[in-house]
Formats: sequence, structure tokens, C-alpha cells
Amino acid sequence: MDESSKYFVACTGKAFEMFRLDTIEYVRSFDSGPPIVLFPKVSTFAENANILVGGTDSGRAIVFDVSSGAQIQQLDYPKGGLVQPVAVSALAFTSNYLLLNFR
Repeated sequence: MDESSKYFVACTGKAFEMFRLDTIEYVRSFDSGPPIVLFPKVSTFAENANILVGGTDSGRAIVFDVSSGAQIQQLDYPKGGLVQPVAVSALAFTSNYLLLNFR
């Protein structure tokens, strides 16, 4: 759910899909590629809900632009596999993203 509590994102098996919370109206899809296994994927909003970061089961997290749905960065995890959960933190001095995965 975004900071304003207006939108939420669910992984539907096809993509991450954004909906309005009050009406459950479909807003946009964020294509993360076909899943390897049908396992719930986690996503979280960042940067005042302008960015969405979603985990995958193919060894990467994907950063999306919320307004367009476009993929803007892919964060590869060298060991592959399920990248879950994902979390974000704002850093005032950079526009880069860092992926940490603890197993």
C-alpha cells in the first residue's frame, strides 16, 4: 500500500498489478516476467509512491516507475532464486538502489 493509502499492489501471477484501495479499480500493471513458481511476490512503494520495487523468483528485484509502469532498473541477486521480501529506504544523497537479501 502506498503512503497515502489510496493504492495497493498485488502479484497476480502475471504481473504486479496496482489497484485503487477504495474501489478495487485496476490502475496499471508492472511486468515482472513469467513466474518460475506461483509463489506470492512482495512489492513496496518508495520515493513518495513514485517508485515500486518488486521481488521475483528469478534472482532479481525490479524497480518500476509508478506513473508509466516502465521498468527503470533491475537489481540482480548473484545467488539467484527467490528475492523476498523487499524493503526500501530513502537516501537523500543518491539516486541509486541497493538490494540486500538475507537467507
